[in-house]
Amino acid sequence: MKCSIHVNRHIQRANLKSGRDVPAISVRTHLGTISAHNIEMQQAVLIQDGQRPRSCGATIWIEAQLESLIIDGVPATAEMFASKTLSQ
Repeated sequence: MKCSIHVNRHIQRANLKSGRDVPAISVRTHLGTISAHNIEMQQAVLIQDGQRPRSCGATIWIEAQLESLIIDGVPATAEMFASKTLSQ
């Protein structure tokens, strides 16, 4: 399953301002979005496309196969998006 990964600048900036540690990395698929602190990738492509930004406004993002990711130490599966356990 294809996924898109990007950093949410607004959360990152709010973390710096408040001293909190809210996950600022977003992993998006057609099933939904998970937020994470750490993502390990085996195969991925870094894309910059100012002409066609993501719906969130990102112009630089990473595309990878979900199955090749390890999100916060857990191998990524489609079931993660159903439970959204990592986004809290």
